[in-house]
Amino acid sequence: MGSGLAGTQIRRLHKRVERSYFVIPRKDGIQDSEIRNGFSNLKEMLMNQRMKEFGIWVVLGSMILLSTGCVVLGAGAVGGAAAGSVYMQGELYHAYSIPIDKAWKASEEVVAEKNMKVTRKYIENMDRNRVIMGKTQDGKDFQISLEAKAADVTVIRVRIGTFGDEAYSQKIHDWISQKF
Repeated sequence: MGSGLAGTQIRRLHKRVERSYFVIPRKDGIQDSEIRNGFSNLKEMLMNQRMKEFGIWVVLGSMILLSTGCVVLGAGAVGGAAAGSVYMQGELYHAYSIPIDKAWKASEEVVAEKNMKVTRKYIENMDRNRVIMGKTQDGKDFQISLEAKAADVTVIRVRIGTFGDEAYSQKIHDWISQKF
């Protein structure tokens, strides 16, 4: 009979611990409800962080699936002109919802207007890739690469100098997008 009672008491104690009803006296004056609230806030914070990370991975995964080759694109509609951007390994990538011919014309106009010296221009891959290389007014090397991803989607990559200059690359992207 004693073992049955002890087993029942253990089960009750176990249930109280599972439900967080078990109260342990604390010397620091913090109530168990405060501790539970702290844990729930921490849990909520971790869940939010996990959701953000999951969202980032979903966006990056879909961008990789949509792009051909090794280019990672930023996605998100912005007024029909720019679809997204990413700065990676010294190059600033922007995806625009325009045909490559229109993007090429805008790029050539910007290079001419900003007095950049063109050293090389070429078109390859059956007119899907176009490149303008040269020097800026400051004497820095630049490269503007265009890649047609679809009939109305063009990715423009800008690199300034050997290691890249994100601020200057952004200026060039802004100048180009103003021509659309």
